Amino acid sequence: MNFERQSSISTSYTWYCVPYKQNGIVYSDLFTIDKFHYVKFRIKAHRAKYVDNRSVLHIQVQQISQFKYAKADITISINELSFTYETSCWMDYTRVFCFCESNSNNYKSDIKCDITWYGFVESEVAKRHMLSLDSLIWLTPRYLFSSIRSDVIIRVEKKFIYAHKVILSEFSPIMCAMIKMDNTKTINPCVQEISIHDVEFYIMTDILRYMYTGKLTHKIESHRVAKVLVAADKYQIEVLKKYCIDKLSRCVRVNNVLYVLNTTIGCNVPEFHERTMKFLVENMKFFDVMTVMEIAKKSKSYYKYFIKAFEDKKN
Repeated sequence: MNFERQSSISTSYTWYCVPYKQNGIVYSDLFTIDKFHYVKFRIKAHRAKYVDNRSVLHIQVQQISQFKYAKADITISINELSFTYETSCWMDYTRVFCFCESNSNNYKSDIKCDITWYGFVESEVAKRHMLSLDSLIWLTPRYLFSSIRSDVIIRVEKKFIYAHKVILSEFSPIMCAMIKMDNTKTINPCVQEISIHDVEFYIMTDILRYMYTGKLTHKIESHRVAKVLVAADKYQIEVLKKYCIDKLSRCVRVNNVLYVLNTTIGCNVPEFHERTMKFLVENMKFFDVMTVMEIAKKSKSYYKYFIKAFEDKKN
């Protein structure tokens, strides 16, 4: 496998009149860089309502190729505002670019993407960069729940947890938006406070544990992992979603499959739901038929997966 190590090459692509869907994801057409037509790119955009009729735009850029890691500088510009992400381990999607809308700052529908491409890198080189401060991933276990250098307090169920903006913003575009929009200060003017109303305290501690250490506790039960998955989906913590899906996929059993399907019904995890529904159908002899049908009818996707699994079983 030959990896490009020559000087950089740049391209610029503007996605005009982005057809935003409220709380939905849209994708641009594919585009390429001169001399590297086997590498394709596209922009992923998501506009979500926050509070007071304000919206948050979450933008990612995907690189599609047969190789795994690439080095590049990616800049996303909307109106006069732009953010640049420099990476030496670009695989699939970039980190999330977060743009906050307000009454005085309504973004136009065009998105400009500038890419400076340096080529692909060896896996070992990329992994070393992934463990660098550039990625901010799982290098800070000693700061978990610590007030040391804490610049944000999370209020959950009348309790508080010390955290760090740079970690929250790196993992969750929703929390990034909350930090940008919510200017609530504590007694210490250098520390900001944000409130989480839709996550239980112990689940929030699990989320932070993953952000700071890269894992959940070893003996965490499946029902708790399912709740963490729901929160990770809600706050768009994609790496934690994948972690929870992997963990649940390995521990779904007859005694917990109904709970897992019930709890995660609102999550955007179609492949996991399809596999779990297939497991349920394959083990229908352990359940009351009406109970299984009740689960299957809870959503259109569940019913579709149920019918597919049932037909596969007959064949």
